[in-house]
Amino acid sequence: MKGSYIVFEGIDGSGKSTQIQSLKTYLEKKGQTVVLVREPGSITFKDTLRSIVKNNSEINADTRQFLFMADRSEVISKEVIPALDKGFTVLSDRSFLTGMSYCLSPETEWDDLANLNKVALHGVLPDLVINIEISVDTMISRIFGRNENLDHIEQKVKDNAQLFKYNLRLAIKKIGLPCIHLNGELSPNLVSDNLISSF
Repeated sequence: MKGSYIVFEGIDGSGKSTQIQSLKTYLEKKGQTVVLVREPGSITFKDTLRSIVKNNSEINADTRQFLFMADRSEVISKEVIPALDKGFTVLSDRSFLTGMSYCLSPETEWDDLANLNKVALHGVLPDLVINIEISVDTMISRIFGRNENLDHIEQKVKDNAQLFKYNLRLAIKKIGLPCIHLNGELSPNLVSDNLISSF
C-alpha cells in the first residue's frame, strides 16, 4: 500500500475527534491528501447499524459482533484500501482495537475475534495507533458533567471504561502495533502540539 493508515483510539471523551482534525490540518498543510473514516460508520451501514444495535437490546452478542465485523469489512474494503492504494493518508476514528478492548475475557475471546478480523480487515493493519488516554473520572465528568451520584447506567459506563483502557493497551502490545500514547488530560492545544511533534 502506498498510503498510511493511522487509527485513533481512547475511551469516550478523550478528544479523538478534535485531534483527528488537528492532524488532518497539519498533514494537508504538508501536501498530503487525507481521508477520514470511522468505525462503525461505513457508507453501507451508517444509517442502519447504530439503529439496529440501539433499538434491539436483546440482540444476541454474536449477532452484534457479526454486524460490527460486516461494517468493518465495508469500511476497509470500500474506503480504506482504495485511499491507501492512491497514496492517501487515512485517519480512522476507532478501529478493530475497539472491539477487542470491550471484551470481558480477552483470554477466551481474542482468538475468535482475531479469526473474524482476518476476514474483515482484508489483511490491512494500522501503520500507527494514536491512543489518547484520560482517567475514567475525567471521562465521566466530560460526558455526564459530573462524576458523583451516577445512576446505574452511568456507573456501568464507568466500569466498562476502566476495562477498555486496560484491554486496549494489552491488545496494542499483543499485536505489536506502533503506538503513540498521548496524555488527554492536557488542554486540547497541548495534546495537539504533542501529537504533531511526533510527525
